[in-house]
Amino acid sequence: MKFLLAALILCSSVYAHEGNLFQAIKGEDTIYVCGTIHLIPQNDLNSQDNIRKALNDVDSVYFEVLSDNYESQQLLMPYLSGDSLGLNTYLDSSELRQFETFYKEKLGSAQAMSFPPLVNFFMLFQVLAQTDSLLPMDFFYMKISKGMGKGLEQLETTKEQFLLIESISKKDLIEGLTMFVSDYQGQREQYYALLEAYQSGDHSSIQQIMDQDSSMQFLDTEAFLVKRNEGMLQKMVADHQGKKVIYFIGMAHLIGEKGILEGLEQKGYTLKSL
Repeated sequence: MKFLLAALILCSSVYAHEGNLFQAIKGEDTIYVCGTIHLIPQNDLNSQDNIRKALNDVDSVYFEVLSDNYESQQLLMPYLSGDSLGLNTYLDSSELRQFETFYKEKLGSAQAMSFPPLVNFFMLFQVLAQTDSLLPMDFFYMKISKGMGKGLEQLETTKEQFLLIESISKKDLIEGLTMFVSDYQGQREQYYALLEAYQSGDHSSIQQIMDQDSSMQFLDTEAFLVKRNEGMLQKMVADHQGKKVIYFIGMAHLIGEKGILEGLEQKGYTLKSL
């Protein structure tokens, strides 16, 4: 699995639990933690009755971030102002032909090549979703939660997540984009292997897939994973004043010796896979 999919799910090195949905109890405090994957088939979403039951039992629903389209547009605006060089200026003739063919086939237009590499990075997330009719899991449950009248909160902000992606060097972004386009079928097959591991709640298989990913060298795992885990965990164990809460968090953040599940146990919570 190459660069783009590595950014979708990051994992650390040790696993101790199995499953995707957990109940964490400490005294009278009960929270639910649901590990998510960014893109998932509609049928899988419709069959996740255990998550819907947990939603019925809680007062508030937290996501990593409540995406704000306006805020996202404002953050990307400087890259679309015309002052930044487009991706096409960094590619040789062979790469230009390869990107143009790929974009026209997958997105219907090669216009994205005139946008800077960072904008192309965000646009490529659409390719797998459109090609295979996959849905963003977080957005699906945001809609469900809102329809149920639950309070929606976030653990991070759009800007915080954007700045992390922005910290990746332009050279690495371009190399990652090129890897994705040149081996799209391999990317797709690897993602479905990851999806299968997620569906079965198999943390060890998720880890194994990530261990085979050479593109992890592009990412600062301390910043992308460890520090974020610490920040999210601190907010999760705050006093909920008797309210039950569910957290939807990328699966990568849950597993491993520095993952959130391990962190909850260290804070005195008893975990149960649901």
